[in-house]
Amino acid sequence: MGSSYKFVDYFRAFDLTFLNDIAIPLAIILAALEFTIGASILFGSYRKTSAWSALIFMGFFTPLTLYLALKNPVTDCGCFGDALVLSNWETFGKNIVLLLLAIFIFIKREIIRPLFMESLAWIPTFYAFCFSVGISIAGITNLPILDFRPYKVGVNIEEAMQLPEGTSTEYILVYEKEGVKKEFTLDNYPADDNSWTFIESKTVLPKGIKQPAIKDFFLTNENGEIVTQDILLSEGYTFLLLSPDLSIADVNYIDRINETFDYAKENGYHFYLVTANDTQKLHEWSEGTGAEYPVLFSDITIIETIIRSNPGMVLLHEGTILWKKSPKEFPTETELNGPLNLSDLGSEEKINVSNVILSCILIFFAPILVILFFEKTIGRFFDRRKKVISNK
Repeated sequence: MGSSYKFVDYFRAFDLTFLNDIAIPLAIILAALEFTIGASILFGSYRKTSAWSALIFMGFFTPLTLYLALKNPVTDCGCFGDALVLSNWETFGKNIVLLLLAIFIFIKREIIRPLFMESLAWIPTFYAFCFSVGISIAGITNLPILDFRPYKVGVNIEEAMQLPEGTSTEYILVYEKEGVKKEFTLDNYPADDNSWTFIESKTVLPKGIKQPAIKDFFLTNENGEIVTQDILLSEGYTFLLLSPDLSIADVNYIDRINETFDYAKENGYHFYLVTANDTQKLHEWSEGTGAEYPVLFSDITIIETIIRSNPGMVLLHEGTILWKKSPKEFPTETELNGPLNLSDLGSEEKINVSNVILSCILIFFAPILVILFFEKTIGRFFDRRKKVISNK
């Protein structure tokens, strides 16, 4: 999802917005192709094709990132999402190194020794592609298996926004209209003027002051008043239903949303819808879903950074993120039983990063090792299948 957002930024910068609808498939396919090329080189499969592919990829992206570094139409390439944010010049430098390695592999492609027999080379290559696509789809269908964003579970948003005492800041929103970019403050940004297109947000700090982990989070009510502190410092639990765009939000789990709102109201917990939409789309959502919960507004980029699904749900406890859920993971009627402080639903979700990474490594390499161990048996099976087919 992070890559797709970056693609949309690129499309806007190059006047290719008609491609916005393919941003997600393009992000999945690009990542899968890169991963497959790398796996093929690692396993020595299709050594000529993989060497050519790596060289073509880097031959295209290296000059592209040089252009991005010179013109700076977007602030960073988005190559590694939030796991590693590189400036455009850092990305260009990285691509120079990768280009040199691709040239080296291309020159030495004849001496690459395949790990698998030629007749089975397609299996690990195809599996690598499916593995990458599978992880992407799992992350879109649910939520990413690892969260590298500043709004991860366990983070106290208020604390993550803090700067050294006495530091003065200014929050700037950049919008574009008829090709002209203009900076606004939170007091005068064109919230209800659809002729302006949001470009980016930034916090201006005094020289020498490091940006906080979360630097752009804000919430406003329907009157345009900033209520960020009221929400983050409120006692008890707060449910946030987040949707960057209500017009394309998943409506298959409306019953669970309404049940959670009723549960929150009955138990004295806070519940808010947080969106970036205008009042018209908000009215359409309320009419179609029977929504009665209070609404807060924020920037679309902030909402998309907090949670990748649309909608998504976050539970806060006095400003600390306890869990984040995609629609299919929204609380069920069975889970909404009793006070949150006495249930698992009100506890912080525990994620062991090392175990997640180890599991991914095992899921990828275990089948590869099995294929390698039984290579001859598998090879004979396919040879017999070919003979049967050819005889028919």
